[in-house]
Amino acid sequence: MKYRLIVTLIIVGAQILLQACSVDGYDQTDSSLSTEESLITGQIVGESISENQSGLLSSFSEAFAITTPSGLTDGPSAIVTGSFRNIENYTYSFDPETGDHSATFTKQSISEGISTQTDYSLNYRFLDSDGETLEFPNNQNEEIEAVDFRAVRNGEIETSSKRSIYTRTDRLFIDGISESADILSIDGYHSGEGLFTQIRMDGTQLEREYILDLNYLNIQINKPVVLRNRNFRSGVNGAFSYENTIRQTNNGSDGQETKIVNGTVELNGDGTALLKFREQFDTFRLRLANGEVFDEDEFEGRVTKVDIEDQIFTIANGQRIQINEQTEIDVEDFRTLEEVALAVENGVRVTAEGDYVHPDENVNLWIATEVEFELESNEFEGLVASVNLTENTFTLVNGDQFTLTDQSEIEFEDDLSSLQEVAEAVEAGMPVEAEGDFYIDIETGNRIVKEVEFEFDFDEFDEHIISVNIEENTFTLEDGKVVQITENTLIDDDGDFFTLEEVAEALDDGEEVGAEGEFYYDPLTGFWIAIEVEFFD
Repeated sequence: MKYRLIVTLIIVGAQILLQACSVDGYDQTDSSLSTEESLITGQIVGESISENQSGLLSSFSEAFAITTPSGLTDGPSAIVTGSFRNIENYTYSFDPETGDHSATFTKQSISEGISTQTDYSLNYRFLDSDGETLEFPNNQNEEIEAVDFRAVRNGEIETSSKRSIYTRTDRLFIDGISESADILSIDGYHSGEGLFTQIRMDGTQLEREYILDLNYLNIQINKPVVLRNRNFRSGVNGAFSYENTIRQTNNGSDGQETKIVNGTVELNGDGTALLKFREQFDTFRLRLANGEVFDEDEFEGRVTKVDIEDQIFTIANGQRIQINEQTEIDVEDFRTLEEVALAVENGVRVTAEGDYVHPDENVNLWIATEVEFELESNEFEGLVASVNLTENTFTLVNGDQFTLTDQSEIEFEDDLSSLQEVAEAVEAGMPVEAEGDFYIDIETGNRIVKEVEFEFDFDEFDEHIISVNIEENTFTLEDGKVVQITENTLIDDDGDFFTLEEVAEALDDGEEVGAEGEFYYDPLTGFWIAIEVEFFD
């Protein structure tokens, strides 16, 4: 197709340009790495690829979305996996001359000792089968055949063991979106730069400035796997080539030594990857969820083969791991290797994780000291579209249905206390978010919930009011959002105004009136529905 050729030329040109770029102070380079430098290179590359820490894989969810004036929404492909809630400072624009749809927003998160903040700048060009751009992709989603996607992310990540400040740029071209084939190929490249700080156990720090370029090598998405697991890290195969330029800062050093590292990252299709160095024998295993490097004595992966006679199982990266009498088996979903073998033979996706030793470095055989076998568990997050109390199921707005069992761990937040109340809130049009883990029941194909949390998903506002519409019971904020007052809206009696009529009168008199509170977007009316509001002068 003509537009595929054009984008391919753009990508190749951009790669050449990136390779030609230089940064002051990166002239004198070396390729030899210490063990510590190899590890920090692995951490930089791993985080830059990760799905949950604003890495390359996180761009896939955004690339399959559609940007609208009100926010991001699911695109035409069923493999959209992202949650586009909880974004702040959202803006949207469309350039009719280029056909580009642009969006900017911010995401923040603090959970389980991880603090993240990322500013996003996304650009989409939606193309039909003739290569023509589409002005209204949300209404023309059945016509979308290809997407030219660009993303720039600036952010910070902080944990107890690292601090990362970065700028990351991704360019993706996705063709054949409407096709029914199970495999979807993606072309693209990734570039990034930043400051990565490793915090050692004794409190000392190791800092590296870096520039990273990643090129796609036969990257393919297995759509059925992504659909089943609701994440890309388990359904993307292929490899990336990388070049990482790292510079040691004065922290712990007398000078600023620069080194260039080349290699590949091979995706195993089970949420892990192998990072290889071109000029070194070291190989690191990465967790694609968060980009972490496995410890040398740790393993994790999907079981692909079981040898009952020799008590050996093979995981997706090819490692053969043996169980013996000294192996401690943590009972989760499986008690024995025989049970694992039966499940794998029947097409059940089973993961294994634990600790092991490698008696002979020349032989592909590790001995497990501890192992746990589980049904492959996956994460979900999204707004609830409906609840079936009879079947004990709920369905998200993306169409995914989940089944609750007696073993499901259920938590209710805010004013919710039962599935009945969740159903009533959803029927009333309230935004209820469900987040948790699930696995696939191979006999029924159902998504079985392991744990889930239900909570209201309200946004906050604090803006000046520019107009009031008494007939529609709405007011318009400075950012253009139209907010509707309903019979269920709580108007704070600590404010300066208590009715829309009072607000309208104040505006007519030339007064400035502000409003703050919580609301949610109603796609049926196009209004933001106020849950509570305080009007102030």
